[in-house]
Amino acid sequence: MSINNYWSKKLPDVAEEIFKNNLKENSVILDPFLGSGTSLEGIINLDFNVKFVGVDLNEMPLRYAKFNINK
Repeated sequence: MSINNYWSKKLPDVAEEIFKNNLKENSVILDPFLGSGTSLEGIINLDFNVKFVGVDLNEMPLRYAKFNINK
C-alpha cells in the first residue's frame, strides 16, 4: 500500500483494473487531483502504452508519486 496522507485511499490495483477495462493503446490519462499517485501506480503493470499527466496544487504529491513509483 502507498504512503498516503490523502482522504481518498485506494489501492493501485483498483486504478489498474479500471484502466485495463477502459483504455486502449496510446490513451492519455489526465489525473487533475494527483494526490499520492494511485492512478499513476495503476498504469505500471499495464501491457500497453499509455501517457499520463498528473496535476496537483502543491509539490508533495510529486514526492509521493516518485517514492511510490521508485520503491
